[in-house]
Amino acid sequence: MNFKKMINKKNFKIFVICRLNSKRLKKKITKKILNFSILEILVLRLSKKFGTDNIIICTGSKKHKFFTSIKKKYKIKIFYGDDKNIFKRLLDASKKFNVKCFARVTGDNPLTDVDILHKMLLIFFKKKLDYIYTNGLFPGLRSEIISVKSLLKCYNLSEDQNSSEYLTYYFLRKNLFKIFCYKKKRSGKEKKVSITIDRKKDFFQLNNIIKNKKDFFINSVEILKRLKASKINREKKLVPLKNLLYNVRLKTDDKKMKYLNLKNFFL
Repeated sequence: MNFKKMINKKNFKIFVICRLNSKRLKKKITKKILNFSILEILVLRLSKKFGTDNIIICTGSKKHKFFTSIKKKYKIKIFYGDDKNIFKRLLDASKKFNVKCFARVTGDNPLTDVDILHKMLLIFFKKKLDYIYTNGLFPGLRSEIISVKSLLKCYNLSEDQNSSEYLTYYFLRKNLFKIFCYKKKRSGKEKKVSITIDRKKDFFQLNNIIKNKKDFFINSVEILKRLKASKINREKKLVPLKNLLYNVRLKTDDKKMKYLNLKNFFL
């Protein structure tokens, strides 16, 4: 079966989660490289593999001319939802567009690896999963695929729905969900790099990589060649379920459980 026909039959879409009120780098998704905004670069990379009709930008409740222009230029759907409760935003978007499963991609990851996303999606369908993620890519390239049924379960079981910005952590429960990690061995350098756009220096690094190649369809191998490794390994091993920033506990969690051990999921 043709790939695009298959994903339509499965009621699959890509939800791009983004906002304009970013704290560390103001309006980062609007910043331009080669006359294209960061969000446009992501949309173009995704659409090459999946088509614009399968991409939905999911943002906060306030309408903005930036999103209106993206919608008009690329004939792409925009969904305005809850500002803080990502669970609700995704569930409402799923209901509106009749979606049964979706890829979650964040707007500050313009170089998301679409080839790995394609492979993960085929596995997701074949194994009839609730959730699939990967340990084989460094931050900035990763995506994840989620069934709407399992998202609703997370929504109902979560202690704090407004912590759903940290969505990944809710699904790391092998006793509740059928999850799968797409594994790919990483080099030492890959464990110490990131291409997620959080700060000015991240944007400048992205700008240099794309301008050097004069192409934003650059693959992960080329991206890695041009990244500088950090002296500090950014990745955590133990993640608290609850701290001052968030609470990703589920009502079914053992009360003695304080941390998620990422070694059990990502290694």
